[in-house]
Amino acid sequence: MIVAIFILILLGSTTFFNQSSFAGRGNLRFIVLSDLHIGGSSGNYRPVVEKVVDRSPDFVILSGDMVFSNGYNQTEWDILWNETLLPLRNNNIPIYPVIGNHDSPYEVPLPLWKNISWDIDVGKGWYSFIVSNVNFVIVENSFHHTWNCNEYDPYGYVTEQIASSESALQEDTHWTFLISHKGAYWNTTAHPQTWFGINDSDYICNQQIFNEWLTKYKIDMFISGHQHMTDTYYQNGTIYSHIPSAYDPHSAPPYQRGDLTMFDVYAPVSPSQRTYYPYGYLEIRHIDYEGFTWYNNVFKKNIDFLDINDSSNEIDRIKAIRNEIQVKINEVEVLLEELDKIVGGA
Repeated sequence: MIVAIFILILLGSTTFFNQSSFAGRGNLRFIVLSDLHIGGSSGNYRPVVEKVVDRSPDFVILSGDMVFSNGYNQTEWDILWNETLLPLRNNNIPIYPVIGNHDSPYEVPLPLWKNISWDIDVGKGWYSFIVSNVNFVIVENSFHHTWNCNEYDPYGYVTEQIASSESALQEDTHWTFLISHKGAYWNTTAHPQTWFGINDSDYICNQQIFNEWLTKYKIDMFISGHQHMTDTYYQNGTIYSHIPSAYDPHSAPPYQRGDLTMFDVYAPVSPSQRTYYPYGYLEIRHIDYEGFTWYNNVFKKNIDFLDINDSSNEIDRIKAIRNEIQVKINEVEVLLEELDKIVGGA
């Protein structure tokens, strides 16, 4: 007990560790809603949308399957835009879509989602944008013409999207996030049984292109939906975040009745500040339709994705911090020796 108190006193005297509770707002906040499925038997009311407004994000991403049927029902799109998303629009929150397998591909005749006045030019379903030194690369990977896994590219869309996405992935920003409807990976140990198999042909196809991009580009995070499940984990320097469904029938357990995922991005700090997160960090929270936060985790920026080889001042700063820690450790060891003498002589 006495030893623990001495150690706490020593550690409390240094400002190296950031003691933040991570309950604040990042330099950039965005929220992702997935699988709204407006229309059909699931109805149209999505209470989780109102919870989005309560958290005042800089923008919202809809990560696919915005409507219920196959994307060719105009009524469903009208309800989505004029009813379901109205709370966001009334509060001037920008909305950026991702095309899912229920939303119809870009073909002739043009899909109905092209008629919506999105807050960004969505092109043929793939596009990119940069906000607060964060690069968002949106890909469309829900239809057979997406990747060239089966040598099928009658419209040239595969070639066009790969060229566009790879150009965007080369942007020089601090963070790079890749967003799609269908993912490519998830924790199969934690989620051995899902609606879809990780060895399904479309997932294998996604893995081929994503694996290639992981070797060529520094991708900090993959964001995807489709599975109607939550799965966030960190592997080989990249974060993988599966977004839970924004709505499921009320016969489902409460935690499945609609969730949002909120991302707070914290920028790097100045070299004069000593913190456990000198290169910035990302906080991810899953929040249910009643506003309850049931998942909260923090991920550091992967230092291997940074070019600091020529930054001698930064390297010297890190060495100084390490030296300071070693000094504190030596002081604790001396205290422990003194305490052992006191206890032994008692």
